[in-house]
Amino acid sequence: MMNSIRPVQPSDAPPPPLGYHAALDGVRATAITMVLVSHSHPTFFKGGALGVDVFFALSGFLITTLLLQEMRNNCGPFPFRNFYARRSLRLFPALYSAIVVTVVYLTVRRDHLGGFLAMAGVETPYPWTKWASFVVGAATYTTNLIGVTATPGNLLGHTWSLAVEEQYYLLWPLVLVFSVSRARWRALMLILSVFIGL
Repeated sequence: MMNSIRPVQPSDAPPPPLGYHAALDGVRATAITMVLVSHSHPTFFKGGALGVDVFFALSGFLITTLLLQEMRNNCGPFPFRNFYARRSLRLFPALYSAIVVTVVYLTVRRDHLGGFLAMAGVETPYPWTKWASFVVGAATYTTNLIGVTATPGNLLGHTWSLAVEEQYYLLWPLVLVFSVSRARWRALMLILSVFIGL
């Protein structure tokens, strides 16, 4: 009877729990504080970039945790539509509200546009065209691709970090889901190799 008892193997153990980690709230708060202090007193404290890096790492951990949880709970194909819909509902309302307020403000106070662009480090004979590119970049999560930075006075400059995060949200689920299957991973690597070769 004793011979039939098999010791528990590591592979038999349940997978580690995924989900909320209270300890990370303190790390997140510290990262946000670093960014806020850096923006408020740039000459006094220059650690804002580190705060952004920490926040990016936390976002990567969070999104990977959520993806692994969904992959563990879902027996069929990964529900990409639901995943992206939830991300959109979480991120879009605040972003587009900020864009609308900024556009209304600079439309009403047109005399502030030149000073706004100057504080953002932009000199151009076509201020409204440049401002439109800021708005389009913020609305499409491509601020980082059009070279807009988070300089003092730039009302939409902070959206560069949102753009980086959203682009990660767009691509990482595809890579992670495809990497689960070796056949899919090989197909993905082949497609990427052909694309890069072009």
